[in-house]
Amino acid sequence: MIWSWSRMIVKVHLCGEPSAINIVRELLNPIGEHVEVNEYKRKTSLSVASHALGSLDNVQDGDCIVCFSRRAIFNVTKQLEKIGIKPAVIYGDLPPGTKLSQASKFNDPNNSTNVLVATDAVGMGLNLNIRRMIFNSVIKPPNGELIPNYAALQIAGRAGRYGSVYEEG
Repeated sequence: MIWSWSRMIVKVHLCGEPSAINIVRELLNPIGEHVEVNEYKRKTSLSVASHALGSLDNVQDGDCIVCFSRRAIFNVTKQLEKIGIKPAVIYGDLPPGTKLSQASKFNDPNNSTNVLVATDAVGMGLNLNIRRMIFNSVIKPPNGELIPNYAALQIAGRAGRYGSVYEEG
């Protein structure tokens, strides 16, 4: 009796893009499941720049340059190092300890590493003091397709997070 009770799912909380609400409802209606929708507002503002970065010379403290491949990360890192910027680097295949170490260096105000170069893995469970998210490209390999709006918003939403050093992203 206890075993079957402990295996019962009481509640599932999904977070995601508003356009997915109807799809979730269509999936759950046939089995009689109720869908309750809660909308949450961002606690800090997020804005889109009116112009492109133009050059890596315009990178500032707290910036995160988002790349969609390790090759792009290494290319951007090399270019930054040529102009005297030593960035932290985070991508999906890094060991967890290395990711945490790079995040700590980037977040430490006493460390000279104040720029981050990362893949979209930057949004996976790390609390980072990011001021601006700069997309190196909006085309994601291997298919060469534009990243969808919801994905760009999810990634960009890492900037200016509530409780971070930067109040606005």
